[in-house]
Amino acid sequence: MKKYLKTIFNLAIYSIVYVVILFTVALSMKFFLNSNPGFKDWFLKNQNSFIIINDIISIPIFALLVKHIKKQSIKRYCKFNKVNPIAILVLCLIGVSVSLFSTSIIKTPFITYNFPIIKQNFDLMFEGTTLGCFLLFLFIGSIYKEMLFRGIIFNELKEVASFKAAIVLQGLIYGVFFFQYRVALIAYGLLGAILFALIYTWFDSIWAPVAAQITSTGGLYLLSKVGGRFIQNYVYLVLAVSVLIMIAGIYYLWKNKDHLKYEIEKTENNNSPTVEL
Repeated sequence: MKKYLKTIFNLAIYSIVYVVILFTVALSMKFFLNSNPGFKDWFLKNQNSFIIINDIISIPIFALLVKHIKKQSIKRYCKFNKVNPIAILVLCLIGVSVSLFSTSIIKTPFITYNFPIIKQNFDLMFEGTTLGCFLLFLFIGSIYKEMLFRGIIFNELKEVASFKAAIVLQGLIYGVFFFQYRVALIAYGLLGAILFALIYTWFDSIWAPVAAQITSTGGLYLLSKVGGRFIQNYVYLVLAVSVLIMIAGIYYLWKNKDHLKYEIEKTENNNSPTVEL
């Protein structure tokens, strides 16, 4: 019972810190913009700057929390380990397929009519931002999200729950944190979180889901700017192709995960190029 209470307490601490930082940054930015109205036009063109500032502040704070609670560095606890370049390429391919899948499925009549909030959420994410601001949001945000939800929360849950329970619970927490009470978006977030947690587990490295996260979110941004008409005209074809690519990529990684891990150990000895912190 003690270990369960300890995990609940730790998760509560992480959640409180997450919310406190978020609201503190939001209120601070609101105060700053009210005091400096000249920056409002800039902010309207770079709305993701709020998330960037939040993530930059959050990363070292959670690193200190992990150091205090788990007595380990954030690098070790979250497993900022090397990843085989071949795995990275496949992960990027999976990320691209996820972006194609997401873009096409929100354009289907069923989703457009029954769940318009999904498209509205994507529009909100990508509108009102310059390319430079989006790139910062993409890279910093991807590292922060994976560090927090897969590296910290998922690992915390695995200490007291079965793997299946932990992977679902971290997905639900991710969905609720980002989408609150919106059930359709929570379900969407849950599926993505489960996929990223599997990838994280297979390669024992936070860089694996970060690679998939960057390419999927980056692909969504690119497709929101170009290719929209093509996908609209061939929505079911794009949907089918993206699912096939996704399944093939996931199956390849699952089938070869042990071999790729062996290659990591091998490349470490040979000093071959790998992705690392």
